[in-house]
Amino acid sequence: MIPLDVIARIVTGAQFTLGDSFSIGESTVTTEELVQYAHVLSDQSNLTPASVFALTLVPTLLYHWALAALSGELPENHKRLASSIVKMFEACMMGDGNVFKEFMHGFFSLVWGSSRFRSLTDLFSCFAPRTIGPSLCSSTVTPPSARLLEAITISRKINGSIGSSIGAMYIPAESTSISQLNAIDFRSPCAIHFAGTAVDKVQPGFDILIFQPATQRNNNRPVMVLLECKWSEVTSSTDLGAPALDDKVRLAVLQLAPFLPDMDKVFGSYYVRKGRVYADHALEPTHKAKATGKAQRRSGEKRVTYSLEHLPPSADRDHTFNIAADDIFFVACSWRKLTADLESRRNELAKKNIGVMTRAELSYLFGPQWLGMPLFTVSTPLTPHV
Repeated sequence: MIPLDVIARIVTGAQFTLGDSFSIGESTVTTEELVQYAHVLSDQSNLTPASVFALTLVPTLLYHWALAALSGELPENHKRLASSIVKMFEACMMGDGNVFKEFMHGFFSLVWGSSRFRSLTDLFSCFAPRTIGPSLCSSTVTPPSARLLEAITISRKINGSIGSSIGAMYIPAESTSISQLNAIDFRSPCAIHFAGTAVDKVQPGFDILIFQPATQRNNNRPVMVLLECKWSEVTSSTDLGAPALDDKVRLAVLQLAPFLPDMDKVFGSYYVRKGRVYADHALEPTHKAKATGKAQRRSGEKRVTYSLEHLPPSADRDHTFNIAADDIFFVACSWRKLTADLESRRNELAKKNIGVMTRAELSYLFGPQWLGMPLFTVSTPLTPHV
């Protein structure tokens, strides 16, 4: 039997050496023995003691191990590992945008806070400080490289959008039981996939919300990441461009605002007051509150310009997340190509906590275990990861 910690490292794309040793009951095995005898494959040939390499496990064996684990008596963390593997494997056997989101939810639920991904920049290289420089979200920002990740303990798919589901999403009082159906305890790190329904088809702006509450290890700062997953069909020629990304970010802020405290410069541009969103320029065409500018009709919509100096913080109110603007990150995970205008803005956007992970970067992130599966065997050639 392959040790559980080896399986966890394989599916998260971690690296090995031939001399690594693992316990199986009272026995000890090395990576070299696993490669020779246990249907474990290396992504390199001609290994030497100095080699550093990734491993893959025969997919059907991995899948059947996970299914058996789910039906057995295992600790909860082992069941979470098995559940994520089943979700990712079943998604990888298909090829459309919906299952790509399923795969991404399983993957990030599994790797967040793992031995390979200890900080936000380990997981999202688009926020690396050597690339982007200081953040524009706050003068007191904690850099992404200092945001330490802790393992996800709640991973859930909700058939709805955040707007229709938030009634079941709250931070319970200490005395509140969290065994209620659909209740989510935001006192623990969680990854929520808003999958939509026939009535509530699309979650505007983002697909997955990952929230890690404040801890002393993180200087009492929480972390929230909104993930938008863009998958490209073999027959699609649609690239991801800057206007589409800007619109996704805007929609994400509008969706999230009712559950946030008042804050300034969310993603560098947006202001939240009493659950409504304001910006330096026209925003939220359906909003009818007082404005200092005049309404203009553009493309059949009323747009209102607001004076930000007339937006003092509102009184304390109930909200779901106790968080500041610089604790919130947006990441577009794009298996599509990027247009030139978006490619040229990536560093500028990253300073506003808006990241874009390209296909090459995602491939490096996933590791070799998954890339040969049908979901990822699309025709567009990869650009080498840097």
